[in-house]
Amino acid sequence: MLPREHQQELLSFAYVRAISARAGVVCIRFDGDYGVDLSLRAVSETDAGFIDGGDQIDLQIKSTTRANVNEKTISFDLSARNYNHLREANPNTQRFLIVYIMPVNEDMWLTQSDDELILRHCAYWVSLEGHPATKSTTTVRISIPKENVFSVAAITAMMQGRQERNKP
Repeated sequence: MLPREHQQELLSFAYVRAISARAGVVCIRFDGDYGVDLSLRAVSETDAGFIDGGDQIDLQIKSTTRANVNEKTISFDLSARNYNHLREANPNTQRFLIVYIMPVNEDMWLTQSDDELILRHCAYWVSLEGHPATKSTTTVRISIPKENVFSVAAITAMMQGRQERNKP
């Protein structure tokens, strides 16, 4: 059986992939650990059919059962390495951190029936672009507004924001 951490990672990817599929974007997974777990790419419809639209956003995905969640924010300890990667501007793409909050009890992570498949709790997003450098060599506590639910609407807004940045 997979270790708990690997199960969490795979379930967080499944969550992001499910939302991305419903948003109508292509989801690409990377091999290796280069600071990006998944990229989302726009798909455009032309007279000839559907084609790669070219617009892309990159995602670093984390899952946790230990985030501090209150009415307005989610606090999460991110590695200094990931923080520094995500805060740097990249002219080719925009990067987002996705944090999937999972129940502590593993039996609650996923349930299924004939009618539904349920991944419990929620994922949230934040852009760290432009945040200040850190002197920490271990972790950085970040705060994500609770309103930043990773959703179809969020992906749509992220992709539209990317299109706006690409305009001359």
